[in-house]
Amino acid sequence: MIRKFAVALAAVVALNATPFTTTRSAEAQTLEQIQSVAAWAQQFQRIVSAFVVPLQSLPNPPFPGMSQAERRAWAASTREWAARAQASFNTARADLDRLPPSPPAQDAMTERLRSAIEAALPRLRESLDAGDRITSAYLTLADAVERNQMDRVNSIRVTAIEAALVSTRLFQDTNAAQAAAATPGNPQGPLAGAYGHSYGALYAILTYRLQLMRGETPDRAGTAQSISIAARQMREAVAQGRADLTLLDSQLNDPVIAASIDAALLPRLRALSRTFPVSFDREEQIAGDFESVARLLRGPDGGEATEMQIDVHLDAFSERDARRMDDIAQRNAIMTAQ
Repeated sequence: MIRKFAVALAAVVALNATPFTTTRSAEAQTLEQIQSVAAWAQQFQRIVSAFVVPLQSLPNPPFPGMSQAERRAWAASTREWAARAQASFNTARADLDRLPPSPPAQDAMTERLRSAIEAALPRLRESLDAGDRITSAYLTLADAVERNQMDRVNSIRVTAIEAALVSTRLFQDTNAAQAAAATPGNPQGPLAGAYGHSYGALYAILTYRLQLMRGETPDRAGTAQSISIAARQMREAVAQGRADLTLLDSQLNDPVIAASIDAALLPRLRALSRTFPVSFDREEQIAGDFESVARLLRGPDGGEATEMQIDVHLDAFSERDARRMDDIAQRNAIMTAQ
């Protein structure tokens, strides 16, 4: 069974290590310049959050043998969730329509970041449409459960997963684009890359679950291979990110380099740097969750018992994925605080 899942997007102004290797010059970034792009990216992040947050609290699926009282309670809570989700999606659409043009780019990094976010805008609209399909499917599911039409549950949930696949691919692609936009030596780039690879693993799992619900015979070995590759790529990205962070810290603590950085910007960059180790630790934990799922898929098919074990790891991913949003908010706050 597909259980709650979460998606997150790292749309923040990333650290740019390149200017740290030069002395102060007219081309050096100032706090004001970075804050202008950070504030714009933060507006985009709030829009993404309005889409993501409802998906972090998807109703747990109904189960066979529910009593009439349980079915009615489940239907009522599901309708309440759908109403909140739809309101949040509508807010996201309105804010997306009001999103101003991005501020001028001050260097190659901010230009690439702007391009990555701007390219994501139509995909975000597509995902909001997919969100509508998810809420509609759950409303239909609530009616079916309330009427004890449990034979319709699977087909309705298929529709929800099909829509979820659209959103998962968006977050995979957008994080990959942000990773590509980062300059060499920037720890945010590998971190975004790890995010993207994790959504690739989630996409493989959702596809596997979709095939099960359709009554098909999924390629367990092939799915396990895809998940393992994504987990390995996550670990490789984390290793690169840690190396980049070590270099960044040495630059920020070098008196000559530090003297070339805007005095108001330097302490914020140091504060940002301190937020990354916990994030990298979490990505390794997520990679471990997916490696465990891959091992289960390579083992004997234990039916519902195996799927329940997979659900444990998906729930762990969901919780850790939600913490990514906290990290992003923390970094945005550091850069945009007056």
